[in-house]
Amino acid sequence: MKADFINRFGVSCAALVWVASAASLGQAQILFEENWNSGSINSANWTVNDDGAVMTVINAVDGVAGDDALMITGNNGWGQTISSVANYSRAGNGLGLYIEFSTWVEGGVGAPNQGLQAPFHRVNHPAPSPDPAAPIGPFSIELGTDGNWFGLSWSENATFDAGPTLSGDDGAIGATFQSRFGHSQDKSDALRVRFTLGATQGGMIEWFNTDTNEWVVEGDFREGVTGTAQQGLSNAANVILGFESFGQNGNTAVDTATGTVVRNGVFIDDIVVGNVELPTGACNLPEGAGGSCQLLTEADCLAQGGTYKGDGIVCPFTIEENFDGGSINPALWTVNDDGAVTTLVNAIDGVAGDDALMITGNTSWGQTISSVANYSRFGCGHGIYVEFTTWVEGGVGAPNQGFHGPFHRVNHPAPSPDPAAPIGPFSVEMGAEWSWFAMRWSENATFNAGPNLSGDDGAIGATFQSRFG
Repeated sequence: MKADFINRFGVSCAALVWVASAASLGQAQILFEENWNSGSINSANWTVNDDGAVMTVINAVDGVAGDDALMITGNNGWGQTISSVANYSRAGNGLGLYIEFSTWVEGGVGAPNQGLQAPFHRVNHPAPSPDPAAPIGPFSIELGTDGNWFGLSWSENATFDAGPTLSGDDGAIGATFQSRFGHSQDKSDALRVRFTLGATQGGMIEWFNTDTNEWVVEGDFREGVTGTAQQGLSNAANVILGFESFGQNGNTAVDTATGTVVRNGVFIDDIVVGNVELPTGACNLPEGAGGSCQLLTEADCLAQGGTYKGDGIVCPFTIEENFDGGSINPALWTVNDDGAVTTLVNAIDGVAGDDALMITGNTSWGQTISSVANYSRFGCGHGIYVEFTTWVEGGVGAPNQGFHGPFHRVNHPAPSPDPAAPIGPFSVEMGAEWSWFAMRWSENATFNAGPNLSGDDGAIGATFQSRFG
């Protein structure tokens, strides 16, 4: 009989991939975090620029000491700012820089007409506040939102209201950007936002929808994608973090309904700044590089001579076998033959070092090879899978070649089991079996227990049987 060839064999856990948003950030490298829980503003990290009344202060969240937040307000419109001492490369590690933070307004819905200008800026803001009419002010936004809670605008490469309005207020606590900000009156209902700079140009704004538990892309204009107004045009190589608040009534106000004094300001808390990094996946390294499976980026994997298994694929990548060693490794495989050992490794097209397993035998279904190891079908909790490449040499289907694999319950003894046995010792747990022109789905069976796979169309076509034959 001629032979079936098996090559590039891999077994792994199926990966569960969590997608953060419609435009996933990938794995992130954290650069800076701030939760203000020290109870003060650290001058090594932040510069406060006030309008004569220092009202950028730390407040206990809901009166709970040790859970603090920054409150920004001032006596003049846009008079109070806080900005980072450090500046950051917008390119990050090549895919951009992002910031996440939580924000809310206290003192009633939008009271009194609170606003925000944040978070990525080109330069620090001096006191007093810049002229709103200036086209590019000293606290110009590289990427962010600016304006009042009921009229927040997308802003890039601009100072005030240069971009289109963000998703509008619907008059209630709804799933729009402005409304979520204006109606977030305490930390328990804070708006979580994320701003991501393109590595060279533009940016993306997202916010977290607590009704659906997913990130909503408000707009994505990274890397030169342009939209209305100034979207997609920002291109400063370095940025600082900055938060400026609009609040003309100071940091306290009287609730007219109750007569009580309430805090009145925009709150910022739980800041995370990081580089967007390339995704990683399982990388099978050659023995000279450790011979192990490691989670690496595709570029790092290939640079070390490894085989990259794909984004999100996890280690351990249990087996990878290409038979290029020119022999069958008995530590990995058991050969069960029918008296004529004809399971062997052949050079592909006569090229030494590019080898493949050839399976044949002198007796029908007489030749098998099976793994020494066994594997949990549950993998890493999401199942186990196998990929391999197979082909037939000696002419189309000649002479009536077939195979039986790849997942089995037990090893196959010699000689071959009775084909009529309902569950044989080499029973297929899940796989394909039989001849090239009548390949079948097989589960929990030995021979021909399942329906035919996609049928032969009489030529080499896009059906399972025909493609194999």
